[in-house]
Amino acid sequence: MTEPDPSVERRIREASERLLSGQPRTVTSDRLSVVELSQEAGVSRARLYREYAHLKDEFLARAEEATADPPPATPREQALLDQVRAHEEEISSLTARLTDVTNGKSQWKEAAEAAFRIINLLEVQMNRTDSFKESRELRLARLERENERLNAQLEEAIAGSGPSASLTVLPSTSGDPNAGS
Repeated sequence: MTEPDPSVERRIREASERLLSGQPRTVTSDRLSVVELSQEAGVSRARLYREYAHLKDEFLARAEEATADPPPATPREQALLDQVRAHEEEISSLTARLTDVTNGKSQWKEAAEAAFRIINLLEVQMNRTDSFKESRELRLARLERENERLNAQLEEAIAGSGPSASLTVLPSTSGDPNAGS
């Protein structure tokens, strides 16, 4: 039997430490087995069993110890664990509440944006209505001026035709039905 190579033994020990600390370089599995140890150390399983059985056994014992159930907690440890659980529950509750508040804020923001859009549309409609009203008032004023001009021309024509002419007065635009009678 050949003498174990110290550099291989060192690689196996380093691989064992990395696996047990949860910081492997090459292995992607979370398992602590001979397969992972041989892959991490870059040594065949056969060689690990044959030449480095003591390191394999040491690794497996430490892996079993690391994955075994912890001893029961002392009263002080249990009190601290209970506090941690209470804090975790409070954090969870506050996170849920924050989510609700954030969602509510988002809904209020959407409602405010919709209200601003509606207000803008109403302003546009009001401006159109005002513009239409102004247009109507301008047209009415133009028609009243035109009516006054025509009445003035008619009066001039009647006045120029002599004393025997009869005068017929056109109704005004004031809306009074008896104004021209």
